[in-house]
Amino acid sequence: MTIRQTGQNSLLAEWPPIISQSNLLAIKQAVVLLENTFPDGLIDLVPAYASLTVFFEEDLLDAAQIAATLKALEHHKPTSDSKNNHWTIPVLFADESQWDLTELAAAKGLTIVEFVKIFTTQVYLVHMIGFLPGFPYLGGLPAPLHHPRKSVPRTKVPKGAVGIGGQQTGIYPSESPGGWNIIGQTPINLFHPNKELPSPFLIGDQVEFTQIDQAQFQKISLLSDQDPFYLKPDNHG
Repeated sequence: MTIRQTGQNSLLAEWPPIISQSNLLAIKQAVVLLENTFPDGLIDLVPAYASLTVFFEEDLLDAAQIAATLKALEHHKPTSDSKNNHWTIPVLFADESQWDLTELAAAKGLTIVEFVKIFTTQVYLVHMIGFLPGFPYLGGLPAPLHHPRKSVPRTKVPKGAVGIGGQQTGIYPSESPGGWNIIGQTPINLFHPNKELPSPFLIGDQVEFTQIDQAQFQKISLLSDQDPFYLKPDNHG
C-alpha cells in the first residue's frame, strides 16, 4: 500500500492496480477501520478497485493520523466478511438491434445460449459505486467474456442495462450515455434517491444474474415500479 496526500483535507491510499478480491477485502477493511477509529472528522471515504480516497475535516484530523492508521493494516491479512448481502438480479437477454449480445457472442466464438450460461453461472463482487449514482462496478467477469468498451459510446443507454466493459460488468441504474457493451436489461429499479440508502449495493456484496423472459420482465417491472423495496437480498452466498 502507498499513501499520499492529495489536498489539504484529502489523501489517497493505493493498492496494486488490479481488479482482485484481495484488493476489495483490504479496501473494505480500511473503510471499516477508519470509520471505527475516527467517528468524528471524516467527510467521505471513496473506494475504487485499487484505491481509497479519504476526505477529512482539517480542524479535527490530519493526514498523518490517517496515514498511520492505514499503515497498520499492512500487518493484518484481510478476511472475507459474511455480513455482505447476496443479490440475484433478473435479466432479459435479448437479441435486440440496439444491444450488443449477438455481436459480442460471435466475437467470442460462442452462441448466445453459451454466452448467457457463462455469464449467469458466475458470482460477482461489488468493488465500487460510480460513475452514475448507484452504478455498481462488478468484478469477477469470466475471462472468455472480457471485451473492450465500444469505440464510439452510445448517446443513450436504457435504465437497467447490463453491460460489459473490459474485465468488468455493471448495471446502469438510470438512462445515460455509455460505452459499455450491452447484453441485457433488468426490470428492477436500482436507484431510489428518496430512500435512506438510494442504492441496494455496498462494496463487498455478491451479485448473481438470472435469465428471465419478456413476460417475466413486464411483470417484475410493474412490481418494482410499485414497490421501491421490491428487491431484497437472498443472502445464501
